[in-house]
Amino acid sequence: MRNIAGVIVLGAGLMTAPAISVAADSPSQFMVMGVGYNSCEAWTGDRNANEAISRVKEQWVFGYVTAVNNWLLPGDRGAARDLAEGANAAGVLAWMDEYCLANPGANVGNAVALLVRAFQDRWLAAHPAID
Repeated sequence: MRNIAGVIVLGAGLMTAPAISVAADSPSQFMVMGVGYNSCEAWTGDRNANEAISRVKEQWVFGYVTAVNNWLLPGDRGAARDLAEGANAAGVLAWMDEYCLANPGANVGNAVALLVRAFQDRWLAAHPAID
């Protein structure tokens, strides 16, 4: 019974999260789909008030970071491909919370892209290429 309630809550959260995408109009932009299209203002509000929706958005961010770990970090550095190295899930969410609080008009997709750039630069500097 408890599993059914969890599925219902998750389903309700997914139904209320916009499944909208923004077309990329130039090479410097990228397609944002699903929860990533939500505003940072909505991120902050949900993190403060709506645990079910917040969990859905958090998982979207973690999925994005996981994809970067797998596809963008080089595997020839002699280190685990862990973008958030030195931080845990709470650290990633704290970065998102701080950014979104300061930039309520930004969308979650752009916020996590900035997080990735910041963390990727740090990871690459800590793990130079092995000759």
